[in-house]
Amino acid sequence: MAAITAMIAPLHMGDHLICSHNVYGGTARLLDLVIKNYGIEIEYVDLTDLDALKAALKPSTKLVHVETPTNPLMQLTDIAAVADLAHGVGAEVSVDNTFLSPALQSPLALGRISPCTRLQNS
Repeated sequence: MAAITAMIAPLHMGDHLICSHNVYGGTARLLDLVIKNYGIEIEYVDLTDLDALKAALKPSTKLVHVETPTNPLMQLTDIAAVADLAHGVGAEVSVDNTFLSPALQSPLALGRISPCTRLQNS
């Protein structure tokens, strides 16, 4: 949760954050009960559906937060495809990789990285 909070910290009032629609309850509570109070728009999207992501992206989108596999349904998201779409509008991507760990899934290999597993714009 600290890493997710660190990813959100650079956002400002009026920014738009897209989050996987099926996420750990603690993540949803952080976004809905804390982060929304700072004027950040939170939108939950089925990130397994790239057309849904395309429809949700807007100029104010600054971060797309992916949880894959999701908790509790274990849905998988194509991290590289999400990153390509997000970077296309200038948004960054964060990945909650809790279940697979870097041994089985390495989101860091998909882009230039800074602390907190942030996929930077190319």
